[in-house]
Amino acid sequence: MVRSPRSLEGIPLITPAHIRSVPATYIVLASRALLGPRGQEIDNPAVLIADGRIEWIGVRGRCPYLVTSGVSVIDLDGSTLVPGLIDCHVHLAFDGGPDPQTRVRSALPEAQLGVMLRNAQSLLRAGVTTARDLGAPAHLDIAIRELLRSGAASGPRLLVAGRPITTRRGHCWFMGVECSDSDAIRKSVREEVNAGVDLIKIMVSGGFLTEGSAPWQSQFDADQVRAAVAEAHSAGLPTAAHVHGAESISIAVEAGVDTLEHCSFLQPNGRMLYCRTLGKAIAEADIAVCPTVNCNSQGYEAAWWEDVTEVTSALRGEGVTLVAGTDAGVDGVPHGEYVAGLKMLQESGMTPSEVLEAATVKAAGAVGLESVTGRLDVGLEADILAVEGDPLADIGALSAIRQIILRGRLLY
Repeated sequence: MVRSPRSLEGIPLITPAHIRSVPATYIVLASRALLGPRGQEIDNPAVLIADGRIEWIGVRGRCPYLVTSGVSVIDLDGSTLVPGLIDCHVHLAFDGGPDPQTRVRSALPEAQLGVMLRNAQSLLRAGVTTARDLGAPAHLDIAIRELLRSGAASGPRLLVAGRPITTRRGHCWFMGVECSDSDAIRKSVREEVNAGVDLIKIMVSGGFLTEGSAPWQSQFDADQVRAAVAEAHSAGLPTAAHVHGAESISIAVEAGVDTLEHCSFLQPNGRMLYCRTLGKAIAEADIAVCPTVNCNSQGYEAAWWEDVTEVTSALRGEGVTLVAGTDAGVDGVPHGEYVAGLKMLQESGMTPSEVLEAATVKAAGAVGLESVTGRLDVGLEADILAVEGDPLADIGALSAIRQIILRGRLLY
């Protein structure tokens, strides 16, 4: 039986004791609020939060609740309020070290759970209030999600994919489900659905982390990916496709996946070559792309970063929805370096306002949470960051966090 991470010694946890005791209803004041969508902002805002949700937001001089007796006020004057950030692509099971897959393959479940909880809380400390875990062994991501939901520890809202669908000794086989045909794929998708995942992840192409796997090659054919998508959609779940090469991207688009992960147009020579016809097909299908630009994206050869910026710019030019996701946990990408990944998106040619949208409102839409989070708006859950500086001048200002509000709770 796997023990709860709370029983593990030496693991620092953010617990309810770290949450400030505030009334169920209170008002937050600040100097500025960036609501999420580009161009929407409020000077001298007041935000009424009640039972974890935003009940009113507007200019403080027009807030009727400021004169209401008994309503507490949290004064964050001098700060800018932004929606809680969203990382659309993380791996809590990986530790961001030089060889994360080897540790995953050898770790006991108890130790693995402890690492995953610490990584989740590193995301939270970096301002990430929602994250999508796209692959973990033995459904441990479900266990972490339930731990955080229970309130035993605090961490981001999690969407989890469970065990990714892959091929025999295919990419991430050591934590996935190995399938050889469409029937096996359908069966495996049903198993993940029954386990309680939030979405299905399918490794359409190979990947860099797995020995013997070629990222530019497709692992599944079109019929097999269609089988995975159809089975997932019949259960009401979206699909995320790991794709690098153009063939795998084309297969995933034709199959109707919901998001494309990486989408690098990688060739056997290690360079990326954008295909405009395929880019237009992605835009027409309205499939969001998570390019997994992160703090380590310039850590390779200069030609690699040149290719990344060219592909990202080309996709933007086609009108493709780009969302923020860092692949946190893979080698050289710690979970706490989320904002560094956003800075790299800015370096790739996106404006700070475009990056903020990709990390909030567009990300929420891509992962199916647009009615829950991603904007500062009435009725949504109160996931809010108060930061110093101006994120619209330099997205790096998001790392100067003064206050995190997680579903209405103020985090120390």
